[in-house]
Amino acid sequence: MEVALGAQDAMEWSYRGEGAANLVLFYCGRSPQFVGKVLRIQKDRANGSENRTGHSSLTIPERHLWKDVKELVCILVSKEFLEAVEKNALQVRPPWRIDAAKVNLLSDSAILMSDHSTFPHGYNYLAFFRFPWTQPKCGFLPQSEFIKGSNAVKRRISRFKMHQALKVDQGKISYISGYDPLDMFSESKDRLDKAMMDLFMTPQNNFRVFLNGSLKFGGLGGVAEATNAKDSQEFEDGLFNSYYCKGFGYYDKLQTSKRWE
Repeated sequence: MEVALGAQDAMEWSYRGEGAANLVLFYCGRSPQFVGKVLRIQKDRANGSENRTGHSSLTIPERHLWKDVKELVCILVSKEFLEAVEKNALQVRPPWRIDAAKVNLLSDSAILMSDHSTFPHGYNYLAFFRFPWTQPKCGFLPQSEFIKGSNAVKRRISRFKMHQALKVDQGKISYISGYDPLDMFSESKDRLDKAMMDLFMTPQNNFRVFLNGSLKFGGLGGVAEATNAKDSQEFEDGLFNSYYCKGFGYYDKLQTSKRWE
């Protein structure tokens, strides 16, 4: 796709979320070329520990991973476009995200991909996922012989849970999530139900609900730390009042499990 986005295009791209390495924008304009798409823009760590000097929007491992996925398209972006979208996103990005990383202004391309919070043809639906992809985190424990005895905890506790403790210590989050990827990958229905409920109770940057592309539950950039009674009731009311969610199943679990009481 021979497209180059300039500063004049920045207002048509709005902040959807971000991870440690990329900022993600969704398209809010009218061009058929971009409707239903998101843009994945490379970030650069503010502390200089991972400054990027290359121009590719995909790392070598990423290019290998995504080489057979035809829906991923690299498009050209100007420095002026990147500066403009970074400025526009400042008002909605979590402060700790801003302190940790900025947009990589040296990058000359970005990844255009499908927005999985929307479906074509105007159908009503709910989409559950961790943005920018469904990413339940690493669901196994390493057993490498090269793990030192002093680091043996890695064999017992998931990487996600250890990062939760680190983030609390660093002041990035206030609550440790009850979610554990080992539950999600356990192939046990009870543990899977627990994993989903734990994600609901402490969504952070791992669980969101979108209705026709509009965020209905969770927060941007990892600011939704804990679900209170008001949040839960509003979410349940939304599910109950949506004709396309009748018999959804998971609604019953949310309705009967009042762990905030």
